[in-house]
Amino acid sequence: MSYPVLGILTIGVEAHISFKFGYAFLYEFSTVTNGCRLVFQPYLSPGFAVYGSVSLLVVKGGVFAAGSLINTKLHFGVDIWDNYKQGKIFLNVEVTPFSLQFGAFYQTYGC
Repeated sequence: MSYPVLGILTIGVEAHISFKFGYAFLYEFSTVTNGCRLVFQPYLSPGFAVYGSVSLLVVKGGVFAAGSLINTKLHFGVDIWDNYKQGKIFLNVEVTPFSLQFGAFYQTYGC
């Protein structure tokens, strides 16, 4: 949103919400243990970004904050070793509660 003031000054405010998701698949083979590892790793990370700016004719400056609310990763896999005679199934959950970046910016416009 932009809020004009006196026709030459503009105050801008923006807010964004994002969702990142996906997966990874990993396969490893080991000649040391005569086995292999299969891992499936889905992830989800909702995030946000907020910008505030002031522009005066050909110059714009402002501040921003962006981050993620929570990062979650699930590690589900199978380990097999000893010529495929032994193995295990595992499930790990990795949660990072909050991350934040903030800073300032400026921009100039050519005539």
